[in-house]
Amino acid sequence: MTTKVTGRRFRLKSPARATAMTLGVLVLVLLAAYLPLCAAARQLTASEVWADSSALVIAVACAGVGLVVAWHQPRNLLGWLFLGIAACFVLSIDSERYAVADYRLSHGTWPLGPASLFLGPLAYPAIVALGLVILLFPDGRTGSRRWSRVLWAYLVIGAAWPLSIDAVTVGAIAGHSIHILPSQLSRAGP
Repeated sequence: MTTKVTGRRFRLKSPARATAMTLGVLVLVLLAAYLPLCAAARQLTASEVWADSSALVIAVACAGVGLVVAWHQPRNLLGWLFLGIAACFVLSIDSERYAVADYRLSHGTWPLGPASLFLGPLAYPAIVALGLVILLFPDGRTGSRRWSRVLWAYLVIGAAWPLSIDAVTVGAIAGHSIHILPSQLSRAGP
């Protein structure tokens, strides 16, 4: 007697599922790049990794929740917000390590140094997006017109924070005054 075993095929039935899976894989790749970038920046110590642990845990949790929600309910904005939050946190941490390795140790000779200065502060929009999750919970929509106004006010105020940081970064790059602090965080400006 033989038993025929048939398994479920893994199929991406929609572009939304393919996009969700791509974002999930992107977060995994960025997480895998974390330790090599720490080593390149000479910041592979327990205290440095511990300092990043809370953001990494939040990123992993958001990526897991975001992937599940975006996979099963692609029209729910919360899944996409969670995936974006995860990607922003990990990309921010990786970019800051890259900036330290480039500007502090290699004197600005790496190819993507200026890009790392713009990507480093991506944790700030991620923090703003965490507030959006609260406003849009549980179905990805605001409850009433009044909450829509609150949402727009929150977005305007929340956008001012990262845009002001980007303005300082542009000025620092244009004026060739990029300074990396001795701590793990990179900063552009005087």
